[in-house]
Amino acid sequence: MILYAFRAYHKSHTCKHKKFDIDSSIVFYFIKGEFIMKKYIPFWAFSACVLISSAAYAANSETVIQTDSHWNKQAIKPIHIEHPQVTILRITIPAGEKLSMHKHPILNIGYLTKGELTVRSEDGGVLVLHPGDPIVELVDIWHYGESTGSEDAEIVVTYVGDKEDPLSIAKE
Repeated sequence: MILYAFRAYHKSHTCKHKKFDIDSSIVFYFIKGEFIMKKYIPFWAFSACVLISSAAYAANSETVIQTDSHWNKQAIKPIHIEHPQVTILRITIPAGEKLSMHKHPILNIGYLTKGELTVRSEDGGVLVLHPGDPIVELVDIWHYGESTGSEDAEIVVTYVGDKEDPLSIAKE
């Protein structure tokens, strides 16, 4: 359908909406840009066809989280990394298990893939995660996670820091 519109437009060098069997947004674009289209017919017509046809095969993306703060609402501090390293872990916590109190010296972001995970900070903050929930973990604040659902909790965590930094530090 779009290719036909391209050929008809290319042959006639006109933007009359009666010549095209396409949706009104495309017609409007052609009518609005008529003087440009006449001068650059092959480029504009080809670009429009490529954009429209590629949209049918485009991947779908969804923003899961975009934030400037950790889950406790504290702002994420600026990151200055001399020797950057990214580590991605898949962590499985058996149902009913509780991790030891720990903290992270580097930024880390997680996504719960299954189970239920409750995160508690030393200062009393609580966050309950369900499958599909993201978390921007606390940095330099003591906390622990507990698998509070009936099945194992699985979370994929991405750590971003310096090669020399540990991913976490256990509280003694």
